[in-house]
Amino acid sequence: MNFTNNLNNHRMNIFKIYIVFTVLFLLPFLSQSQNENADLGMVYKIKQEGLKNSGTEEMAFWLTDFVGPRLTGSTGNNHGNEWAKKKMEELGLQNVRIEPAREFSRGGWDNQKTYAAMTSPYYTSFACNPVAWTGSTTGMVKGEVLVLNVKTEADQEQYKGNIPRSNGANYTAGTSQPIAELNLPNEDFARMERLLRHNVPVEMEIDIQNKFFDSPVVNNVIGEIPGTDKTLKTEVVMLGAHIDSWHGGTGAADNASGCVVMHEAIRILKSLDIAPRRTIRIALWGGEEQGLNGSSGYVEKYLVDPKTKEHKPEFDKFAGYFNMDNGSGKYRGIYMQENELVRPIFEEWFKPFADMGASTTTIRNTSGTDHLAFDAVGLPGFQFSQDAIEYGRGYHTTMDTYERLVMDDLKQNAVITASFVYNAAMRQAKLPGKPVMKGRPENERRLP
Repeated sequence: MNFTNNLNNHRMNIFKIYIVFTVLFLLPFLSQSQNENADLGMVYKIKQEGLKNSGTEEMAFWLTDFVGPRLTGSTGNNHGNEWAKKKMEELGLQNVRIEPAREFSRGGWDNQKTYAAMTSPYYTSFACNPVAWTGSTTGMVKGEVLVLNVKTEADQEQYKGNIPRSNGANYTAGTSQPIAELNLPNEDFARMERLLRHNVPVEMEIDIQNKFFDSPVVNNVIGEIPGTDKTLKTEVVMLGAHIDSWHGGTGAADNASGCVVMHEAIRILKSLDIAPRRTIRIALWGGEEQGLNGSSGYVEKYLVDPKTKEHKPEFDKFAGYFNMDNGSGKYRGIYMQENELVRPIFEEWFKPFADMGASTTTIRNTSGTDHLAFDAVGLPGFQFSQDAIEYGRGYHTTMDTYERLVMDDLKQNAVITASFVYNAAMRQAKLPGKPVMKGRPENERRLP
């Protein structure tokens, strides 16, 4: 009997020790989760302001229909930057500026006239645009349309001397202007190709007039809501999108949509008269379409020396960046860029938006836009995941106009962005970056 009681007591002690150990082990994770609980009162205010008093449609009109296309280095791009600066000033942001980011080797280019039509076997005009940084025609040119059978580099030899070769994609300011090139919609191109495959002669007439001029830099447009905490106000939470576009249409989905959402998010926060602990900085990047020039230039200027890789003073003050560049679709979640440390944080921040269909935290990387400039140097930069809407048909074409925008989705996106930015600006610690990995010596690396 005494042996049994002692055994039971021993088991109870082990059980108690196990319970204490388990609680102690889980305590940091429980505390972190509890600390990440969203300020539901603020979330309520953000939703009310963003969904009932939205400025999304008005901003979308001005940046698309009014400003027009915003090709990097073009007059329209400059117009868009000036509009964005004025809008930031109207919202009451501070330290608003148009700031040089990088040199731009292609220079300035404006399309002044484009006319193209099929004239045989019948007449029809085409809604199209020239390839950027290509030249002009000598007035109206007319001729027969040919189909070139080119599948490999060697296949081009049979046309040598008969078909001019273009260097439009590689144009550098100051060199001779490339020949005129035209981008046709898929439907128009395919119609003429089918006619030719059926041995029906096709003729066209084309008149393209373009202007080249000096445009030495890519610019970003930047503004701030200053932080108020005496120890954290020098840290910066960023939100952004690229303001440059291609010259077909008005660059609505790509990426006026992102600019409008970021502008609206900052408008919501300003209208609620928040006092963020950290500084909130919005940046509308230039030159994204030509290689993340604006965001990379910002990183090089403020965060990491591009040659030595040494950290600059603002590196340790960087508290996170949120980007939008996937068109007009609704937010469904966020790409964590393989940064598992932010999962419990973002999962908590998404809880108030689960009924809106936004809750996914995926460990996956996503590529091709400005958050990569920050992620590449080990800083927490993220892109929201969105519904894919008309990506293949609307992006980089004459179809990318105001009609591509889904306003209700953009309003929701702005609300979620505002909430994430607010949470990042108010939490005790900065968003965690990826742990630094120690590189392996070359002789220890396995061959693939």
